[in-house]
Amino acid sequence: ALRAIFLSALCLSSNCEPIIASNQALTDTECLESTNGRYQACLNRKGALIVTQNDPSKIIHEGGVVNGKKGVYQGTVENGSFVIKQIIKKGKEIEKWSTSTEGGGYLHLSDSGVLSLFKDGYLWDSSLWSTAASDEKELIAGITVEPVTGLQFEKSALIKPNLSPLLLLGVGNRAKSIVVTKVNVYALGFYVDQKAAAKALGKFAKYSPDDLMKSDEFYSALMKPGAFTRYLMLRFTRDVSTAKVVEALSAVNGVSHSTLQEFQSMLTNALGKGITVGDSIYLGWEGPAKLVLYVRGKSAGSIEDKDLVGAVYELYLGKQPISPSAKASIAEGFHQLFAK
Repeated sequence: ALRAIFLSALCLSSNCEPIIASNQALTDTECLESTNGRYQACLNRKGALIVTQNDPSKIIHEGGVVNGKKGVYQGTVENGSFVIKQIIKKGKEIEKWSTSTEGGGYLHLSDSGVLSLFKDGYLWDSSLWSTAASDEKELIAGITVEPVTGLQFEKSALIKPNLSPLLLLGVGNRAKSIVVTKVNVYALGFYVDQKAAAKALGKFAKYSPDDLMKSDEFYSALMKPGAFTRYLMLRFTRDVSTAKVVEALSAVNGVSHSTLQEFQSMLTNALGKGITVGDSIYLGWEGPAKLVLYVRGKSAGSIEDKDLVGAVYELYLGKQPISPSAKASIAEGFHQLFAK
């Protein structure tokens, strides 16, 4: 799982790492620090869980034990939850607060100051609990099932260490006509950076789902360069040849011939002999113009070209989407998560 890439030991607050695993403890002297050095997460002497920015006086989150008595506290990941206990005489421990989750493996502090409890996944680790639940809009734990294919998508996912957990906005299926019938090729999920998307799309928070589905402006905002990180996650329900996948994903307009050839080569090299049932392709849009490719959970390269990344996302969010169900689901999901 992704945790293996960057797991390391907990340390003193003057030299901290962004992760606490099941064999470590968070205290008032041992803290987590984000990899960019801007945020720290500690327990105070009353059991409160505090996240600060740059210095202890700049508190951005306070949770954990409420109105606790002064004493010795420690936070650990055990039995799938992050638990805060008070240590009393003779080493006796009393549980004072818990995330009440199942399957949690480690606590992570992101470079945006969000503290999350993650479950190890086969490809991507998923968030079970997050301080964003009280600071912003709830990061919903669990899964969403794409109704046509039955494939599951985590409601929040950590793609890589330097990104905040991404939030699932909608799911859908891609079907192709073969002779006189239609077959499902893959299911897809659309993920966004929660904080940045909430800011960029704030004007649409009062729209109804029907109004969002009819709004070209809303879908254009979803494709605005540089507004927020977003990922398309494709999970396949049938075997598909490399040539067919490359043809489908590169059927775009407004992209230079040389860039299109580069994209096709990147896909061909990453896919190898082709897609089999259960394989995944992730297409990320990072920054203003970077298209990031993952195949079967492995990084397969990136291309900096605003025309290319915009055209790929146009396939799914444009006026003639290749998955109408996904486009509609994104509007529904946005309304559920961000409506005011």
